[in-house]
Amino acid sequence: MASYKLAADLRGEVGSSAATRLRRAGHIPAVIYSPERPPVTLQVNSLALDKAIQSTSSLIDLEVEGQKRPVLVKEVQRHPVKQNVLHVDFYEVSMDREIETTVSITLVGEDERADDEGVINQVMRELTVACLPMAIPEVYEVDISELGIGDSIYVEQLPALEGVRIIEDPDELIVSITLPTIEEEPEEEEDELLEGEEDMDAEGADDEEASDDDEE
Repeated sequence: MASYKLAADLRGEVGSSAATRLRRAGHIPAVIYSPERPPVTLQVNSLALDKAIQSTSSLIDLEVEGQKRPVLVKEVQRHPVKQNVLHVDFYEVSMDREIETTVSITLVGEDERADDEGVINQVMRELTVACLPMAIPEVYEVDISELGIGDSIYVEQLPALEGVRIIEDPDELIVSITLPTIEEEPEEEEDELLEGEEDMDAEGADDEEASDDDEE
C-alpha cells in the first residue's frame, strides 16, 4: 500500500488560546506519539490534513523538519456542530513491526445481484486487522453479487489477504439480504368498527343535550 505524504511543522506555543490562533491562521494543532520517543507537538495545514484524512491510505509519511516519520491517524477531534477538525493525534509505527488498525469495508457486486427487491443490510463497516504497515489494505472488499434474499456473509467467510490477519469474532455478521418491509393497511372491519363507535358517541352527545334541554 502506498503511503500518503504530509508535511508538518513543530509547534512552539501550546494551550487553548494558541490553538485558536493557529486554527484562524489555517493550521491544525497536532501531536505525534511514539513508543520509543517522547510526544512532539506539531501544526499541520488544515487543507492538506483534510486531504490526508479523506485519502484511502491509512499510512502517512509525516515530514517534520526534513525527517520522514511513518504514522497512522490515531484520533481526530472535531467541532460538535461544524464537524471541522480541531486537533489530530498521530501514532508513529515501525515498518518492520506488526500493528493493529481498522480498515473500511466496501460492498461490491451490488449491481450484479439478481433483481429480487432484497434489502441490503450492512451491519459491519470497519474491520480490525493486524499486519505490517505497508500491508494495510486501502479497503476490504466484500462481494455480494451472489447473495439472494435470506443470505448473509460473516467474518469467517471473508477471503484471506496476504500478510493480513483479521482480528474479529468469526461469527460477527457483516451483511445480509432481507425482504423489504411492507406496511400493513388497516382492515376494513376495523375502519367500520371505528366509524360505528364515532356514530354512537355522536348519538350519546345528542341525548345528553336533549336531556339538558328538558331539565331547563
